[in-house]
Amino acid sequence: MLTRTKTLPEEGTQEIPLPLSEEAKTEIYAKGFYLYKWISSEEIKTSIQRDYLNLLSYLSLWIGGFSILAGVLGGFLGFFLVLGFSILLIFFYIFFLTVRRSLLLTNTANVVLTDTAISFWGEIIPYTELPKYREKIGKWEKEFDEPLFQPSHIQDSKNRLFQKVVETIQAWWARGFQLMGRGSHSRNSSNAMLFVILLGIIYTLSLIAVYIGGLFFIWIFSLGFMIVNRIFLRMIGHTVQRIHDLFTDIDIASWQLRETNRDLSDFFTDARENEWKDALLTKIQDGIKSVNQLAKTSLDDSQKLRKILMNSEYRDIFNFDTYSGWIRTQIILPLRDIRDLLLQNHLLITKTIDELQAQIDMIEKNPWVGGVYETSSLSALEAQKMRLEMQRQTLEKHGDQIEAYLTQLEVGNKK
Repeated sequence: MLTRTKTLPEEGTQEIPLPLSEEAKTEIYAKGFYLYKWISSEEIKTSIQRDYLNLLSYLSLWIGGFSILAGVLGGFLGFFLVLGFSILLIFFYIFFLTVRRSLLLTNTANVVLTDTAISFWGEIIPYTELPKYREKIGKWEKEFDEPLFQPSHIQDSKNRLFQKVVETIQAWWARGFQLMGRGSHSRNSSNAMLFVILLGIIYTLSLIAVYIGGLFFIWIFSLGFMIVNRIFLRMIGHTVQRIHDLFTDIDIASWQLRETNRDLSDFFTDARENEWKDALLTKIQDGIKSVNQLAKTSLDDSQKLRKILMNSEYRDIFNFDTYSGWIRTQIILPLRDIRDLLLQNHLLITKTIDELQAQIDMIEKNPWVGGVYETSSLSALEAQKMRLEMQRQTLEKHGDQIEAYLTQLEVGNKK
């Protein structure tokens, strides 16, 4: 969002054969690197809930039927044995699903793209070889209900399956009442029907409890595994995230440099029009100090970023010429603009000081003007001159620092 560079590939650059957003393409062609967050921890949890609901939608009738049949044949003991065993299997399934999905997160969390290749599953794939992996990508897209580089449908799938479970239970009860209406109305039959209804009520309540309990265990299991995964991802994916964070930090610094340049330009304009008042000079000094801090931080970040990229697995697919052009646009050019602004105003301040000195010399040579001794005017001019000389020294000091940072950036950017 902060990148102010070209959005189209240079002539001769390969067009990326993926349905990327304009923002992603802009970053790749501008920086040479883009980190895409494909599957998040929240989506992992939602996918587990979806598959859990899918299981309930298919098995609820079977579990209910066998549990009630066991209750009719063996009483409450038989009913609860079948129901309890079924619930235990469901929770084993939830645990297995959570482990499996959490492990998959390590392969799908970060997808790295450059202008020549894509990296996931721990391997780098040139775009020319990407069709060979279409089947594998398709399996993952189906697994998480989220096509690569497209919006996720996992929440919609979960909502549909929840509705399906509710409708299944409703249909089960409707069928049960229909059969009861056709049955015998003898006392024994009525008692049997009441017993079946009681078992059905218990089963329905158990199913609701299983659903709520299942969601709770999914939350507990997924939370635990995601904490472990987060630690693991930091270990194996620290480089990727660090690269992404440094790119972002430089982007932010670039925006701040441009904003500070505009503010300084306004402050200098106001200062010139208001005889370089103290309040405006203080704002100018604060702005220049901020520029130097941003320049130092940007220099450090750009050096770290280049070093990490040079030592990473992405070295062979990363375009360092693109990176150098991006650093030039994001940091070097804004700093040059600020340096030029300081030089311009240094000249203006020097000119104003010379004009003040001329007035001081004139008064000292002829202190009596119109019969009035001009000592008060002389003091005011000398104070103003002293204030501007201090400001000129500040501009020279910070200007030299900015020049030094620019030199280091330009030299480092040619490596």
